[in-house]
Amino acid sequence: MIDISDGLANELSILCEKKGLGITIEAADIPIHTESLIEGPDKALHRAIWGGEEYELLLVVSPAQKSEFLSKVQALGLKVYRLGAFDSSSEIALINSDGTSKILKEHEGWSHF
Repeated sequence: MIDISDGLANELSILCEKKGLGITIEAADIPIHTESLIEGPDKALHRAIWGGEEYELLLVVSPAQKSEFLSKVQALGLKVYRLGAFDSSSEIALINSDGTSKILKEHEGWSHF
């Protein structure tokens, strides 16, 4: 588990590096704050991927633990979003709503180093 205050893409890259895997995420599954939509959907998605200050947590749940995890989350009244699944690619792939994909390579979010 890691917070995404430095940007979703940056934190995904950390998780992927630690696991030696890649991940495919669906743009439609990324939660976007309604206030961000004022700038238009493309800028809102960019902010959701590369921005920070969301103060949300990103975590990994194994398929074997998924049902138990979702049951506990529901009992606590928490909201969670499934963003994607790990794969062997070693890349972060974003699937857009039109079905096209983009590999997220540049790291535009905050970096402490």
